Amino acid sequence: MSSYWSNWAGLVRLETLFQCFIFFTALLISEIYSPNTIFRVLRDVALLCVVLVFISLILSPSSNLSSFVAIYHHKNTTGQFLGLCTIILLFSKDVLRFKKIFILLSLSLLLLTNSTTSIIAFILAISAGYLTISITDSTRAWLHFTLSRVGYWALLFLFIQIYIFHIDILDFIYNNLSDEAITGRGILWKTMLYHAEEKIVMGFGYASVWWHDDYSEIYFTDLARTNLNWVEKLSGSDGGFVDVVLSLGLIGLFMFITFLYTILLNLLKMDDRNQRSILISLFCLITTFGITESIFLVPQNAFWFFLLLIFCMSIPIKNKNNYVC
Repeated sequence: MSSYWSNWAGLVRLETLFQCFIFFTALLISEIYSPNTIFRVLRDVALLCVVLVFISLILSPSSNLSSFVAIYHHKNTTGQFLGLCTIILLFSKDVLRFKKIFILLSLSLLLLTNSTTSIIAFILAISAGYLTISITDSTRAWLHFTLSRVGYWALLFLFIQIYIFHIDILDFIYNNLSDEAITGRGILWKTMLYHAEEKIVMGFGYASVWWHDDYSEIYFTDLARTNLNWVEKLSGSDGGFVDVVLSLGLIGLFMFITFLYTILLNLLKMDDRNQRSILISLFCLITTFGITESIFLVPQNAFWFFLLLIFCMSIPIKNKNNYVC
């Protein structure tokens, strides 16, 4: 729909089609394969990633051990994938030889990245996973009932308040957010929010702001005029929720947060405790990453695919005998 008011209508439609392919791929995987099969594949991939990162560290002894990037392009990306691998290995119920050694190795490599955001997100995700295991079924049922009855109305009320006072909220951000805040993200967030102020309700349109090698909305900002070389290297604002506001506005942000809230409710409703704990832990990890990283609505991003896969796996299945394996 955003192609109707976007200056980049063709790009919006093309990227939306790509987005549909990614979503239906996640849906097919969740429908064809059982959760146990998916978790087993994820476990094997996690083991492979940990081994590759460790080998890259051994082969590059001259690299800075306090902040290494290994096989990825940035320490935050390395930390994110190692956090993901550690959670998958930690909550895996399969009896695996040397499992504890791999978990310890993955956790050690995560700490070596010195990625503060990845480490904090990992701690929050692990806490959420173990909290899910510890609560009783009666508590979980009461929590799901309460959140499903009250949560959506609370989100609607919050959205109305944000819509009414969005000018005051933006002024507060401009006046109080430091340019160097969150490792330099402050100037980027303020610049783009100021540029989008007149279209803050509906946004510029999906995929119309952050794309490599394409002439997008960021080139119309003061940031492009003062630091074009830096702008050309950007693929996002390093803020997933900020990107949603820029692309789809406050209306899109409300829909997206409602989508995340629906995933959480579906996960709380799952009967299998082990599956529920690992999916909630991964869900918390990805959403926490989304605060400081551009991962939402980006088809090429692995974490966005994981989030769509978690959503598809959280949908209740009436007949579990339909799985191929």
